Amino acid sequence: MSSSTDSQSAQNARYAQDTQDVQDSRLSCTLGSLTLKNPLIAASGTYAFGEAYRSVLDPGIWGAITLKSVTPEPRPGNPGQRIRECHGGLLNSIGLANPGLDEFEKDIIPLLGDLDTVVIASLAGSVSSDYTKLAARLNQYTVINAYELNLSCPNVREGGLAFGADPTKIEALVGQVRHATSKPLLVKLTPNVTSIADTVRAAEAGGADVIVMCNTFLCMDIDLNTGRPVFENTYAGFSGPPVFPLALRCVHQTAAATKLPVIGMGGVSTLEDVQKMILAGASAVGLGTLNFTRPDAPVELCAGLDQWVANKGAANIQDLRSN
Repeated sequence: MSSSTDSQSAQNARYAQDTQDVQDSRLSCTLGSLTLKNPLIAASGTYAFGEAYRSVLDPGIWGAITLKSVTPEPRPGNPGQRIRECHGGLLNSIGLANPGLDEFEKDIIPLLGDLDTVVIASLAGSVSSDYTKLAARLNQYTVINAYELNLSCPNVREGGLAFGADPTKIEALVGQVRHATSKPLLVKLTPNVTSIADTVRAAEAGGADVIVMCNTFLCMDIDLNTGRPVFENTYAGFSGPPVFPLALRCVHQTAAATKLPVIGMGGVSTLEDVQKMILAGASAVGLGTLNFTRPDAPVELCAGLDQWVANKGAANIQDLRSN
């Protein structure tokens, strides 16, 4: 290879790095004490434990990856059908299938170190002590940068009512986990409540650092052949593009109810959807069902967001967020 070719290759590499540095500067965002290279976050349950799409793209493209929820004990998940397509979206009744804390520590944590992005562990359980146990055990692992509390789980001590349905329970549970860890706490709330503002304020009062809005919308489907619900648990969670206008409203209400950073999610599938979430008050945006149909979407979305910031004459994407 000639010296001129070597020089050109080095120049191209520097240009590529300079371009990436500019994009990183424009798209970087903060969530409390967390700094993300861009505002795109892989939503829990759609990216496994960070390894699901390595053959498609470098997971380091993400601003953060939220791992599949883990519980203290292994869970096989719900019996019967778990996934069903419906009206352009997806119904799911997975039942928090996961290997449990011991296997998570043994088999999953050693694989997280090379993700080159912020790693968020999703914590779930049947009683409040499950969450504190998980937080306390996982504190020692520096590869886990933050926790997301999945409060859509049924509280077995309260007749199966989800933790996130009661502001009093939310504040108490978040407070208990807050005392168990110094890691940033992201609290993922459900839209299936009478007052989103009440649950958001409860999470903030308990010590949340970031609010995640929103989890799936409660739904059901019926098998016309049997006349019975499709899912063993009758009800399921609805996600995908059809829920976006509902989720956008929920994010807007959340941002109006708190000064904490908000991660907006729910049906996000296009660049315009991401932009609208940010304009509604989200500091970062979660992608969920989109990962199943377009796992390389973050590459295109980052490029589009970078151009949006540049076209607006802003220094950083956070300057475009609604306050």
